[in-house]
Amino acid sequence: RLIPIEGTPVDMLNPPKGCPFASRCEKCMQICLRMKAPRTEFDDVHYAHCWMNQKAEMEGGAKE
Repeated sequence: RLIPIEGTPVDMLNPPKGCPFASRCEKCMQICLRMKAPRTEFDDVHYAHCWMNQKAEMEGGAKE
């Protein structure tokens, strides 16, 4: 089940420098505003570009 993100989507004709979800994400970090996160693959068909996944991998925890 998908859970919608509150707020207004960004203008994709003039996208932000970092993550396009940063302005609507409750877990936004400073790096999210500057850089898009690398791709994290969960399996053959599921992946995400999120710094929280990178943080979890570095800390040895589970992916968000």
